[in-house]
Amino acid sequence: MRRVGVVLATAFAMVSLGQLPALADDTVTVHGTAFPNERAAQLTLVGCESLYQRSTELLQPFISRGPGRPGMGTRSLKYDLAGGNAIGTLSYVDSMAGTSAAGLQVYARPGAQGVAYAGYQSPDTDGSQLWIGRASLSATGSWQQIDATALSYTWAEYDMQTGAATGETADPATVATFAAANGGDGAGFYMVGFGCDGAPFYMDAWRVGAPGTTTTYDLEALTSHLTMNGSTHSIDPGGAVTISGSVRDGTGRRLVRGTMILEAKAVGTASFLPVRVVDAATTDPSVTLTPTESTIYRWRFADRPLATGSVSNEFRVDVRQPRQPEPDQQTPQTPQTPQAPQSSPTPDAPDSSPTTAAPDTPAPTTPSETPTPESTPEPSTTPSPTP
Repeated sequence: MRRVGVVLATAFAMVSLGQLPALADDTVTVHGTAFPNERAAQLTLVGCESLYQRSTELLQPFISRGPGRPGMGTRSLKYDLAGGNAIGTLSYVDSMAGTSAAGLQVYARPGAQGVAYAGYQSPDTDGSQLWIGRASLSATGSWQQIDATALSYTWAEYDMQTGAATGETADPATVATFAAANGGDGAGFYMVGFGCDGAPFYMDAWRVGAPGTTTTYDLEALTSHLTMNGSTHSIDPGGAVTISGSVRDGTGRRLVRGTMILEAKAVGTASFLPVRVVDAATTDPSVTLTPTESTIYRWRFADRPLATGSVSNEFRVDVRQPRQPEPDQQTPQTPQTPQAPQSSPTPDAPDSSPTTAAPDTPAPTTPSETPTPESTPEPSTTPSPTP
């Protein structure tokens, strides 16, 4: 959970809106809410009736698959506000009239309410005056693209040092029409957000820029990174090894509701099998095992809406073979003294009938037991909140 907001008074009171960084003509993948250039695109909370009249709200973002086919990729960013506020994209631009794309794609129930704002600073302004236009938005019930540059706004002038309206207003007009009537093109900002009526909504595919210099932001899942460690690489038969590890997102933070699956395979076999599923949301897990044969271990994080799946490096544990006893030394035999030859049997004394010896009967063998690895099913993936 994180608090997000916009304090435009400070941003405008100290510096002019001109000379902002140029935008690249490309697509940027955003993992969670980690926008790489908050000047070009940032997550912002505003009031629905007036830009500054917003209530304090603890925001909880969700990363979701879909719904349906999102604007880009496979995931979208979901919010469910209390009502009265709107959250969405804020972009500062060098040229209000020259910006041809500024907005996002949204999915919400039909009629869900949002708001758009446009801030325009005339090039003739030498003070802190800023015109702010407001336009109401409504969702259609399917994924739709909202472009703030094409909307008609109701305009009011504000003093950015105090954040108060000056009392000056103007008739509804698009940004291009309003700028042409008030000194020509100038710098400013565009904002598009939803949540005014408290209906949950999803957003994706933020876009901002001019023809040929438009950046599209694809909102996707967090990335995950696993580590693997072990207490020893070699044990005696019956000995134990402790396997430990961790899972973090791409910024190094612990994943909310994160679980890790310990997998193992005997040396020389092809497939890993699950051994244990452990919680990794609050502490880095460790598992103590007693392998009966040399084994390779690894951690796996299952792919889910919150974060993409990944596997750790492998850790091998060898079970030392018991030492075999040395064979007994053989005692040399003493040569026997040759005996005198016996006389041949006479025909009247035939040999006795031969006796057949019973064959040796082998001792019964006891079949050895094959250990069955413990297996815990993978947890179901449920949408989980970002950190």
